[in-house]
Amino acid sequence: MKILICPDKFKGSATANEVATAIEKGVRRNHPDAAVQKLPIADGGEGFSAVAAEVLDGKWVRCKTVDALYRSMEAEYYVSNNTAYIDMSAACGIDKLKTSEYNPWLTSTQGTGVMMRHAMEAGVDKIIVGLGGSATNDGGAGMAHELGYRFLDIHGAELEPTPAELIHCVKITNTNIVKLPEIIAACDVSNLLLGEQGASAIYGPQKGLLDVSAMDAVLQNLTIVGNGAEAADTAGSGAAGGLAFGLMHYANAELKSGFELVSEMIDLETHIKKSDVVITGEGSLDAQTLNGKGPHGVALLAGKYSKPVYAVAGRVEDCARKCFTQVETLMEQGHSLEECMDNAVALIEQVSASLNIGV
Repeated sequence: MKILICPDKFKGSATANEVATAIEKGVRRNHPDAAVQKLPIADGGEGFSAVAAEVLDGKWVRCKTVDALYRSMEAEYYVSNNTAYIDMSAACGIDKLKTSEYNPWLTSTQGTGVMMRHAMEAGVDKIIVGLGGSATNDGGAGMAHELGYRFLDIHGAELEPTPAELIHCVKITNTNIVKLPEIIAACDVSNLLLGEQGASAIYGPQKGLLDVSAMDAVLQNLTIVGNGAEAADTAGSGAAGGLAFGLMHYANAELKSGFELVSEMIDLETHIKKSDVVITGEGSLDAQTLNGKGPHGVALLAGKYSKPVYAVAGRVEDCARKCFTQVETLMEQGHSLEECMDNAVALIEQVSASLNIGV
């Protein structure tokens, strides 16, 4: 039996590599002689550059930047064939902040812009930015500021590129913009920038946002002042607190499915064709899973070749369960959320042994 294991991360508790290894250990309890191949995936969110490093020859580049609250830090991006693979979360991720520091009115994507500029100055031909895990909701204004855009108030004074100040923006200038290479935004969601399914409404609360309508007004103002309606109306523009919008509007980026980029990178379809059984998973299989997340993409590819596809997750919603042959979850085994987070790797191995794999 040929088993392909291609999970995403369990956010905050286990990397995709750790998940894949734990699933293999669990599966081997019942299928010790199976031919197992591990192929961790990402969908444009955190871990995108790590997947590139797994399969592409290149090097990690370290640079000085700032986190979402402008504090000095260092971050890494991967370079292969003169293409830079940058996780926006490497600088501006919510995992870089304490819970008490969550405040999307004060956070900015400028640190991501610093990393992009560092790669540009190194002479790369292309930059691919993996979107996800952000602490921000600035519509990419911080990133744009680093590339040369300026946000001005009614008196012509320059504003800091944070929502708290951008509400006063009446003019955006780009006289100092740097020369840009080809830029691709790797996106794992289909949410728009604005509205009930937009960046503020869907992702803002988990970043500490209380007044969704006020934040949406800031982003709407930016689209009006900067003539950004076309980018704002593009599916996926709300990714990473609207950084997808910012990359499209200010940096002429092309928005692509992060899963499809990774799938092509690791030749996932070929590996699925050669397998008998496919196992995937991530921390939460829910409605968002159906909007471009990696496990759903795996399930669709497996279905194309009539391969059974199993999933392991921390939790699952019924809307996502139907995509898979079988789903085993940590929380359905009676474990609390805290236990799942603290002991994810061991529990993933345990529940993986419960998969009723057969050909």
